[in-house]
Amino acid sequence: MGMYVVADSRGWETTLDCVVGDADNDGKNEVVVTGGYNDPSIPEVLVLSWDGSKFVKESEWNAPGEESIYFPWIADVDNDGKNEIICNTNETVVLNWNGMSDSWEPTVVSTYGEKEIYPFGCVSKDSDGDGIPEIHVTFYAPELKIFEWNGTAYEEKWSHYWDGEEGTIEAIDVGDVDLDGIPEVCVGTNYVH
Repeated sequence: MGMYVVADSRGWETTLDCVVGDADNDGKNEVVVTGGYNDPSIPEVLVLSWDGSKFVKESEWNAPGEESIYFPWIADVDNDGKNEIICNTNETVVLNWNGMSDSWEPTVVSTYGEKEIYPFGCVSKDSDGDGIPEIHVTFYAPELKIFEWNGTAYEEKWSHYWDGEEGTIEAIDVGDVDLDGIPEVCVGTNYVH
């Protein structure tokens, strides 16, 4: 299997997470790789495709400033019939692919302050049964925020902070764990909620 070299150096030049899906809506899966790098020439979001023998860069997005991006997700969160990339810096951002300009167009969902510390986890699945995936974000703090597209913008639907508990980091998923036909939002701190 081939590989894609993100960086040759061995400092803090590492990928942090990846997800596989049709990010640019071309009918083929891509690998979306995120990271945080000392080298400012390396983009925080890389979209790679397979050319038959190796991974090649299809597109990229650089977050404003030098940020680390953890735990990206691919889903149609604005109900337009096309997938978006959802990622977090000190903001939750939805990236829409613009095929005319061959670039990612960012939409800021939310900007975070000191309380949240830093967003890590991101899962976009339908947790309320309306057929549209919500954006579930967890943090270095013991917190969960859920955002939903209202037809014109993203709005915060729900938020909870577990005082006295450890950070949620990437401990987040959505699924029907009790077999009642309704999805649950599962979050871990030093407890599982």
